[in-house]
Amino acid sequence: MSEKRILLWYRNDLRLHDHEPLHQALQTKAQIVPLYCFDDRHFNTTSFGFPKTGAFRAQFLLESVADLRESLRSRGSELLVRRGLPENVIPTLAKELDITAIYFHQEVTAEEVAVESALKNALSEIDITVQTFWGSTLYHPDDLPFSLSKIPELFTNFRKQVKKKSTIYPTFPTPKRLPSLPSIDVGELPQLADFGLEPPIFDERAVLQFQGGESAGLARLEDYFWKKDCLKVYKQTRNGMLGADYSSKFSPWLALGCLSPRLIYEQVQHYEQERVKKDYDPQGHYVKHWLPELDSLPAAKVHQPWTLTPAEQKQFGVRLGVDYPNPVVDLMQSVKANEKIYNAALNRR
Repeated sequence: MSEKRILLWYRNDLRLHDHEPLHQALQTKAQIVPLYCFDDRHFNTTSFGFPKTGAFRAQFLLESVADLRESLRSRGSELLVRRGLPENVIPTLAKELDITAIYFHQEVTAEEVAVESALKNALSEIDITVQTFWGSTLYHPDDLPFSLSKIPELFTNFRKQVKKKSTIYPTFPTPKRLPSLPSIDVGELPQLADFGLEPPIFDERAVLQFQGGESAGLARLEDYFWKKDCLKVYKQTRNGMLGADYSSKFSPWLALGCLSPRLIYEQVQHYEQERVKKDYDPQGHYVKHWLPELDSLPAAKVHQPWTLTPAEQKQFGVRLGVDYPNPVVDLMQSVKANEKIYNAALNRR
């Protein structure tokens, strides 16, 4: 086992998929120590006297942390759980475990940034390296076609410029195995009562009971996209107010980072390739108009003639490589090849 140890501080990124701090830590061959710290300040009241975290939100958080712990355990690792101020807890753990570096996703809001600054100051005093990453948005801020101080006021203008000039990077792979932890008390997950909260009561008028965690988030994505085929009619239903499936309901999982926005983007691209080839020509009339050699194909095959089996080629009288050319490029293989090139470039940084 390498002597190098990296503490992986989880915050609003409670997942294993598309997690750059985890991915980069694994590339160092170091021993990785994942940590989640319940910050008591999140359970205080605001200046207006309202609780910062209510029972529903707290329950979702506890479920998400528990799910992350199970995912880490299933891969040979574990999640340390602590309660307190991260800027105090983490330096203490770092000294106890002889940690050489701290990796985490950075935040942008004032309170979270203040905690980051306090932590960095505390770690600099004990000579521990801090490595921060960005992973909460679809696009990286450094890749925006304008400075943060000149963001367009209208969202439409923002969207058009970003879509035209910025790049969405591929997701980081989900690890299959992780290094084990050093000998240490991993800590118990707190309960709602520990924060002075009662279990929330589900209102039967609600159409969806949200379950926290990466596993539940991925299950919701699978159900909404692939099982119920709801993405096909999203533009027509997204403004609805009643019903479980008029919109994706991904927001709670995105807020805690149980789902990566880039993973959702990749799934949208995959869905459009597989299910909705882009609705503009559902029966293939346009394709058949310009490619009469495909006239005999059914709508389900006309947009993907290269998927015809030998029996189907014979049935419809379309021979690949004779009546219709074979694909010049395999799109999915090309995507995977480019992803390998991108990951290799990252590792050389």
